[in-house]
Amino acid sequence: MAPIAVAVDTSDASGSLTLTLTPDHALLTGADTSFPLYIDPQTYTPKAGDWTMVSRYWASSPQYRFNGDDDAGVGDCDWTYCAPRDVKRLFYSFPTSKFAGKTILDATFVAHETWSASCTAKPIELWRTSGFTKGTTWNSSADHWLDHIDTQTEAHGYSGGAASDVEFNATTGVKYAAAHNSGTTTFGVGADPHPADDQRERCHRPGRRPGECAVLRRVGRR
Repeated sequence: MAPIAVAVDTSDASGSLTLTLTPDHALLTGADTSFPLYIDPQTYTPKAGDWTMVSRYWASSPQYRFNGDDDAGVGDCDWTYCAPRDVKRLFYSFPTSKFAGKTILDATFVAHETWSASCTAKPIELWRTSGFTKGTTWNSSADHWLDHIDTQTEAHGYSGGAASDVEFNATTGVKYAAAHNSGTTTFGVGADPHPADDQRERCHRPGRRPGECAVLRRVGRR
């Protein structure tokens, strides 16, 4: 594997853009180079095939597919908006069999944040987790959190503000799936272990809007 030089030119009178990729010459002519070679990595963008939420207050009650709601909260809610106080976490599972045996170059987990408790950005964590079922609850998922993958500090949708995608670097999670031939991979979204009281956000269920709301985007593989 070698880097590729990239150039963008407006070389004609119409002003059209030309993208030029120049592969590494030493790689192309090397005595130990095996063909075929791939100039561009393949990409694949699976959407979440299943999802659930777990609630600390309703600790023994499944919240499979957000109980039919369009979105669900994630994080700690401890002010008058919440009755009762609650902490929620989200799980999304993705088909990853196509990654088996591949070299994963890059992967991005994208969730669509529809609402935030304040305009102050707070940390949201992405984890690789164990799988879930229709009956998964807060109590049964305590040991599901396997590997912390990424943290993003975000706040979108507060007081009429615009909703927005939140992007996490999920490369290590998808690399694990590729190395272990995982048919499905589950990611969990949660708040900091010691969140501020107003750390509550909401994310859409998959398929609610064009482009999906929870996807693995721009997964480069070869």
